[in-house]
Amino acid sequence: MSREFDPEAPRNPLRLPGEPRMPGPALTSRSAGGSRLHRWPLLLLLLLLLPPPPVLPAEARTPAPVNPCCYYPCQHQGICVRFGLDHYQCDCTRTGYSGPNCTIPELWTWLRNSLRPSPSFLHFLLTHGRWFWEFINATFIRDMLMRLVLTGETIKIVIEEYVQQLSGYFLQLKFDPELLFSAQFQYRNRIAMEFNQLYHWHPLMPDSFWVGSQEYSYEQFLFNTSMLTHYGIEALVDAFSRQSAGRIGGGRNIDHHVLHVAVETIKESRELRLQPFNEYRKRFGMRPYMSFQELTGEKEMAAELEELYGDIDALEFYPGLLLEKCHPNSIFGESMIEIGAPFSLKGLLGNPICSPEYWKPSTFGGEMGFNMVKTATLKKLVCLNTKTCPYVSFRVPDPHQDGGPGVERPSTEL
Repeated sequence: MSREFDPEAPRNPLRLPGEPRMPGPALTSRSAGGSRLHRWPLLLLLLLLLPPPPVLPAEARTPAPVNPCCYYPCQHQGICVRFGLDHYQCDCTRTGYSGPNCTIPELWTWLRNSLRPSPSFLHFLLTHGRWFWEFINATFIRDMLMRLVLTGETIKIVIEEYVQQLSGYFLQLKFDPELLFSAQFQYRNRIAMEFNQLYHWHPLMPDSFWVGSQEYSYEQFLFNTSMLTHYGIEALVDAFSRQSAGRIGGGRNIDHHVLHVAVETIKESRELRLQPFNEYRKRFGMRPYMSFQELTGEKEMAAELEELYGDIDALEFYPGLLLEKCHPNSIFGESMIEIGAPFSLKGLLGNPICSPEYWKPSTFGGEMGFNMVKTATLKKLVCLNTKTCPYVSFRVPDPHQDGGPGVERPSTEL
């Protein structure tokens, strides 16, 4: 039975257009709970009050394996050997210690540490007894005590004076092993093969050697130890401190008497299959050279290198270091500084006496020996062990400076 359309009947707001009306009383939006415009703020408030949906944890992923030897677990210069992904074993051979991490002292190590004199006692002897130095020099204590003191002094002089002079850094280098105590650092007496190759600095020697007014050629100077006994250490130190050294970089600066050293170095690098020169520049954050002329800064040498190697990317490591154009007012180029300086400083600070276990007064015989290491300079090291104090420095003095002999002074030789 069809219903007639009643225009006066209330309309269902939920009915779609064209949909027939359902029988029964019609419901309006106003009678169901007010206008829809007034319901929206309440709905939003309700949504805000509801707790957020739980965040499901991400899928657990297995972390990439990390080499456990990177954390330097082996102490006292033990060698870490990796097994599998996360296992290691410490080789404690000839360290005087044993155990998983080379921390348990062996019998001889424990006995030696137990019989070591107290720092206060050694400090008293070093301060008040000159005879004690004679006793040290005549017994095995010299190797135990003075070797460590001299090693510490040498490291400080090399970093603060030698490397400072060669690098040309405006930054003042400082020897302070305590700066590395909070970092993961490996203390051992080892150097990289690249640093051993890099350090063949025979071009550093001048064309001839002057001692006073006497000039010596390579034939007279090489392997001639009689010069030391004839002139004495003071005269040789003074003479060599006043003479300019040779230039290492730039090419054509190796005397034929020592040329065989460079030849053997190149042969060794080929046997060890070292990477090309440009690869090392990339490794140390430098832009690789695009041509031989850019490397050498001249055309003649660049043409000879191109004939030998064909491409700049085939240039070997050691020839690239020696043929690179020099910086202004420098004896070698950019690569020698940027590659050699990190190797040098890491090797010096990697000495075991710079580790937290050794860098303390008791290692050097008390505060006296510790202060000797901390205050060491090249001039002090030479002048305290010679009868006269010659001019000693890594800088050539002013030509107008007096070149007379050193001032006579009482010897305080250790």
